[in-house]
Amino acid sequence: MDRRDFIRLASGGFIGLSVADVLSAERLLGQTGIEKVSKVIGSVPMKNHVLATGLNKDYVEVTETFNKAHPTAEKFRDRLTGEVLHEFHGLKRAREDDGTLITAGMTRSLGKHTIDNNLFEGDIEDGGRIAFAFTGDSGAETFVTNPTVKLGAIEMPIVSGPILHAIDPLNSYYSNNVIDFNYGIVTRRIRIIEGRMQGRWIFASNPGNDVTLKYNRQGKGVWRLGQYQVGPDTEFISRAVFDDPDTEYPFEINDDFVPAAGANSPVDGNPRTINRTSSWADHHDETTADAADPTTISDAYCGWEFRTSPNFKNFWRSYFLFDTSALTVEPGSVTLNCYFQALRTKDEGGANTLVYVITSGVPTGDADLVVGDIAEAKFGATAWSNDKAWGSIATDQYDALTFNATGRTNVNLSGLSRFSIRDKNHDIADATPAHGAEGQDETMGGYFADQGAANDPTLTTGAAVGGGPASTAGIASPASVGGVASPSKIAGIE
Repeated sequence: MDRRDFIRLASGGFIGLSVADVLSAERLLGQTGIEKVSKVIGSVPMKNHVLATGLNKDYVEVTETFNKAHPTAEKFRDRLTGEVLHEFHGLKRAREDDGTLITAGMTRSLGKHTIDNNLFEGDIEDGGRIAFAFTGDSGAETFVTNPTVKLGAIEMPIVSGPILHAIDPLNSYYSNNVIDFNYGIVTRRIRIIEGRMQGRWIFASNPGNDVTLKYNRQGKGVWRLGQYQVGPDTEFISRAVFDDPDTEYPFEINDDFVPAAGANSPVDGNPRTINRTSSWADHHDETTADAADPTTISDAYCGWEFRTSPNFKNFWRSYFLFDTSALTVEPGSVTLNCYFQALRTKDEGGANTLVYVITSGVPTGDADLVVGDIAEAKFGATAWSNDKAWGSIATDQYDALTFNATGRTNVNLSGLSRFSIRDKNHDIADATPAHGAEGQDETMGGYFADQGAANDPTLTTGAAVGGGPASTAGIASPASVGGVASPSKIAGIE
């Protein structure tokens, strides 16, 4: 067996070989100096991409992790072929000043919890006051908030807390990054992830009166409140909202802090119409959404919910943005990898006509979403990926949409790549779907970047489909080696 045959067979994972052939290949392994990596890549989306393009994960290594030049990107290399691959995330994982990796957590000290290495520093005090310092748009800046809660006219005190969660309730990848304060009628939850503080007000049950949330904010930074905002510093939730039969408990209100515009860019999220009783056209053709949330953790990427026929209740569209400037040449293989949830991916109408594709999606700005971002004019109608039928989606795990040639040419080598996922048979075609029962959903959805590492959407890229051998003169792709199938085509074999 010569070196050329060895590389062919190693790229195919030595599948279908006799014991003698494998032993021969292993001897050549030492002769050629090609060794398996000491640590197999841990990223599930990248591992899936490697297998789907015919490479062998045992020879793919991380060569460059998140750094100040490319804080959202990791770079990989196949030792057998020299092929370079990348994985891009939504949120920055490294600081842009010194390149150190961000640690999304807190450390307890006297009377407070101090933020670990992040894009901001500071403390969450035991009395609920938060004070951060950071480098903002105008240099050194600070942010302070000390919220108060009123039930009707009565101010509610903190009755317990702070309670630091050892493990993030939303994402077990993180530890010591979530604190709760209990105000009796509502729990204030503070969650720290990369470049962002996420606030949640969690009502376990109906408080029985109007609720006013005043943040008493001072300083700079980007502070985004939820849909009940009534001023720059206040949210007001009327008793009617709590009493509404459509209000589900626990009922949550979100807020969000980032140190500067674009500090956690690029953004993803979903503009949507909510709680309407109106026609398909009213939702589909809407140009001013009821909500446009760049802080969404888990929700529908696209789809709708039925009212009693012929009306609809909710309608979703979404954006996925990635900084792909680490690429130097147009990639030959690209996949958008999402952690789809069964909770968010439904075909309850039962028509089984849902087929999803990637299209362009360009929001008004790259650091935030606005209500006008639901307008169909901001989304493309040309498919940038192969079809993904609803029934083929693997849920409660990562699954991928594979870019076609048109999509690959639209990956931006010098900045942000902007995408959306749309149902082509109804949303793109503007064809009213067959009606389901009141409250049923036809959706595709899962986690957004705000869920954090290990569950967030990623974009993976590589060379030509079939792996690196296509770029190695005279050596065929593993799929073309006579009698030896690509590892991605043999069930149960990695």
